[in-house]
Amino acid sequence: MLWYRAWLETRYRFLIALALLALFIIPLRAIPVGQSTGILAPSISAAYVAAWMSLLFAGAGIATPSLRKGQGGCVLFTLALPVSRLRLLVSRAALGWLELLAGLALMFAAMWILVPIVRAVASPVDMLGYAITMTACASGLYAINLLFAALFSDAWRVYAGLIVLGLLVWIPAHVAVPDAMNLFGAVVGKSPFVTHSIPWISVSFSIELALILMFASWKVA
Repeated sequence: MLWYRAWLETRYRFLIALALLALFIIPLRAIPVGQSTGILAPSISAAYVAAWMSLLFAGAGIATPSLRKGQGGCVLFTLALPVSRLRLLVSRAALGWLELLAGLALMFAAMWILVPIVRAVASPVDMLGYAITMTACASGLYAINLLFAALFSDAWRVYAGLIVLGLLVWIPAHVAVPDAMNLFGAVVGKSPFVTHSIPWISVSFSIELALILMFASWKVA
């Protein structure tokens, strides 16, 4: 019941994510295969798609209208269900994360099938490494937005998420930060598409960040 209601409230966000995926992936087909530096374009596009999906799907977590007072009739219905707040939080946050994983899986498949330059310069092992790296970094971004979902209403959560995503791109470009903390760098300039190796330091940092922020989200929800 909880999963079904959460899906009903977020299914349109999933469709928006698919539209974003098509918007970023389809133009990449025009990159000439012989243009070796063109591999950065798929990396950059994938990073932005993952960032937007993490922002969209975090709304499936703990600050959707079902959990914030005064934001719709489904509030009373959901809060009246004979379930604990922890179970409600876990089910909705987990659904958002699963939607994020599904969106990423579709993105990886689309990049491999539809973008010739990806198949030309990256092996299946590189693609797997990129999937692992992107999943970890996107989970870190998802956890950041999930915490915002616990603190703000939907509208302010989006604004806060956009500001943080912008800072995550701007700060590494202007300030020297440790590689582990550069989530976008791990999936763009130092992605497995480029280095042919997984940035395990960034992956570990992203997983630890996600766990810490998810715990914080539960405590403040």
